[in-house]
Amino acid sequence: MWSSPERWSLRLRIFLFFALIVAVMVGANVLAWILAGARIAEGRPVTATLVLFGGAASAAAVGTVIWVWLKFDEHVGRAVQAAAVTLRTVVHAAADGTGPAPGLARYLGPLTPAVREATDALTAARAQMDHAVGSATQSADARIRRLEAVLQDLDQGVIICNLKHEILLYNSKALAILHVTGELGLGRSLFSLIDGRPVEQAINRLRGRVEGGQPVAPGYRRSAMFVGTGADGETTIKGRVSLTLAEQDSRPIGYALALEDVTVELAAGIQRDRHLHRATEEMRQRIANLLLMGELLVQSREAGSDDDALAANAREVFATERQRLADNLERLERASGDLLASAWPMGPVFVPLFLRHIVDRVQDEAGVDCSLETEPFWIRCDPGSLTDLLDHLIQRLSQLDPSGPVDVVARSDNQGVATVDLAPQSATVVTMRYLDAWLDEPLGAPGGAEGITGRDILFRHKTNLWPITGDDGRARVRIPVSRTELRLLDSAELEARPEFYDFDLTARVAPDQIDDRPLRGLSYVVFDTETTGLEPSRGDEIVSIAGVRVVNGRRLRGEVFQTLANPGRHIPAASTRIHGITDTMVGDADPVDRVIGRFAAFAEGSVLVAHNAAFDMSFVARRPAGAVLVQQPVLDTVLLAAHVFGADQPLTLDSLAQRFGIEIPATRRHTALGDAVATADVLIALFGLLEAAGVRTLRDAVDASELQAAIRRRQRAY
Repeated sequence: MWSSPERWSLRLRIFLFFALIVAVMVGANVLAWILAGARIAEGRPVTATLVLFGGAASAAAVGTVIWVWLKFDEHVGRAVQAAAVTLRTVVHAAADGTGPAPGLARYLGPLTPAVREATDALTAARAQMDHAVGSATQSADARIRRLEAVLQDLDQGVIICNLKHEILLYNSKALAILHVTGELGLGRSLFSLIDGRPVEQAINRLRGRVEGGQPVAPGYRRSAMFVGTGADGETTIKGRVSLTLAEQDSRPIGYALALEDVTVELAAGIQRDRHLHRATEEMRQRIANLLLMGELLVQSREAGSDDDALAANAREVFATERQRLADNLERLERASGDLLASAWPMGPVFVPLFLRHIVDRVQDEAGVDCSLETEPFWIRCDPGSLTDLLDHLIQRLSQLDPSGPVDVVARSDNQGVATVDLAPQSATVVTMRYLDAWLDEPLGAPGGAEGITGRDILFRHKTNLWPITGDDGRARVRIPVSRTELRLLDSAELEARPEFYDFDLTARVAPDQIDDRPLRGLSYVVFDTETTGLEPSRGDEIVSIAGVRVVNGRRLRGEVFQTLANPGRHIPAASTRIHGITDTMVGDADPVDRVIGRFAAFAEGSVLVAHNAAFDMSFVARRPAGAVLVQQPVLDTVLLAAHVFGADQPLTLDSLAQRFGIEIPATRRHTALGDAVATADVLIALFGLLEAAGVRTLRDAVDASELQAAIRRRQRAY
């Protein structure tokens, strides 16, 4: 019984291919000679007969050779190519070798299990190495996490740059101080975000001291102060520059910035000086008027005259100037109060959690029973001092009426008016006499010789309190609070532990031309768009765009651009079924031009990358704001993958992700951010394969892409 051809040895199958060719050629020739001899014996023309049967025999031989070549290419050639691609993918892209079309190599005999054994062994060896490296660096990683936590929680903005002013590290406070989000990124120029002249002057002073061989006193800090402005021209920044020196030769290799936003502080100082100057000038003028009038009265009395008109005029002047002095002092007092309140440290506080902490503290420390009823909203306050005030008032109310708990009720209406009510259980009347006495009591916090009082806290929060009677007839103490709105970052859109540093950029020496830079050393923005349709020439528009940054060969999870765009037209139901975006969702979004402008700022100075980039760029290029993006280098992961794997291989984003072991969550597929993240991971996986194929620089990648694009155009022309 015949066994399956897949069980035959590879050498036997190759022999059978060639044996078939020989058998067909011999058989065709023998049959041709027999038939030709018979026809010639019948008297047919010899030449015509030989040509006819010789040609038939040759055609049979050629057909057999072509059939054998097709089968050999299918069972051997393509299978060997697939096995080579699998090996190369495992070696250079750290994949697991479980890519598509595994059945192509089923006729390769022992080569197929050998390739599988090699890939399994390499995958296992890589896993063992990763485990060993992970175990060896576990303690270092823990220290790095602690450093990250400290940097994230610092109250000062921290930025570290190399001497080319490329950002190597930043923390979240720096983002807030510079009033930027995606514009600040690793490898980007610091001077696009801050006036660079004061920083350069400070660095030059420090470099002059270090490189000039000046003597340095013990404990000398290689730092200098500077004051500058942000890129918006409105933010005033005070900072300190510190040089970073190489360990070997103590030469400067970079610098660190510690930043503070002093815009409000400086404005308050200017306003204070202006008020003081104005008050001084006005008071000097008022006092001069009073002195002049006094001198006139004295001179009149010394002369012995009794001028009724002068006396009446003096009384009028005294009354007017007295009122002006009073108004001036009142205005000065209000300005002083506003300045003190603005200088007090304020921040957003979520009311339910804030009041729950106070209620628990009063119950645990003072034994006062409390109940809490609140709505979810945010207020702007100093949580420490306001906690002390509410704690103090709750305890005093409990002492005034110990018969039951004190209810804490927080409300906010649609007009943004928010209040906190403290209500004792019974209908005891709470008078202002009680409240004034309680507000004058020191709360034990530093604030003067007698400590800070509740009145001080109310004054600095620019609010007050008073007793009221609620709808239930119970006495209440009402405190208006300043409500604020806080836009929270959707944690589902960003992955945990975003990278905000890369010290490898310190030693990166970039060639003069970007075309000659290694692919791994470039900064990329990998992006994707969702649209109303597939034809921009017929009015289809972008409804969503997202981008992620890849720097130094890794995707920065914290530097993400994502937004909806209002296309100015209806989104067809067929498109909504793909990306899930409806007309209602984009109703309040920015128009496409503004969105493209914001994305251009995010992608400035980077190489653009997309999967099937021609499609996405066709939408971007139609907008005036996209003119800058069109001038930047663009790479297409479809063409790069075609150069590595061959144009005949499946090159969809899903197939490439499967080949590289990249998981695309179902909820993220066909969303701009989900596809951009997957494309970025594919790009990173392609780096090793491209280098192995001789594509090492941006110029090489562009040339390879253009070659693949030309091949695809020729294929479509057939």
